[in-house]
Amino acid sequence: MLIYETYYNDDTKFRFISADVIERAYEIIRETGVDKWKDYVGKECGMMGGRSSVGFRDGDDFVGSSSDQMGNAVMGACSALRSLFDCAIV
Repeated sequence: MLIYETYYNDDTKFRFISADVIERAYEIIRETGVDKWKDYVGKECGMMGGRSSVGFRDGDDFVGSSSDQMGNAVMGACSALRSLFDCAIV
């Protein structure tokens, strides 16, 4: 089971996502390059327009990146994951 977490104006919402989308979610993370998060640690790209982030399991660690660090890669992943998850809510 996945949990989809969204924030807007300091309001946090959690929704459960069916487990059958896990593989597709990880494909999206790989396709957009967010799985290369280690290459961007400590870097800022200065993207404007709000902050988005993607978090996921990498082995035993919970990791991820934000649009502040990876810019369009994270924004693309967020968009694709949001579409996937909106169709897979339990």
